[in-house]
Amino acid sequence: MSIPCLCLRYACAYPNDYACALSNASTIPNTGGCRNPSLQVLKDDDSDNKFAFFEVYASAEAVAYHKEQDHYKLWSEFKASGGVASQEVQKMTAANFTQK
Repeated sequence: MSIPCLCLRYACAYPNDYACALSNASTIPNTGGCRNPSLQVLKDDDSDNKFAFFEVYASAEAVAYHKEQDHYKLWSEFKASGGVASQEVQKMTAANFTQK
């Protein structure tokens, strides 16, 4: 069954000395309204310090709830520590998302 949902894609670049720390930050389970069982992390084939994240949410309320969770706070601390050199966020609505 196809259902409407909110998708977020984050494209991030990290200083070289932080790229290995990303593996620790990205293994925290993603809960709180996210339809994915865990955070989806994609590494750029041409760069060791560029990654993309992909998350699917049931609603804007689910995104707000997600931002209140401990793992999101850890991500915010990682960013504040200088762990993210640049970030681009893309908000989308799934054209055809099937929940299993």
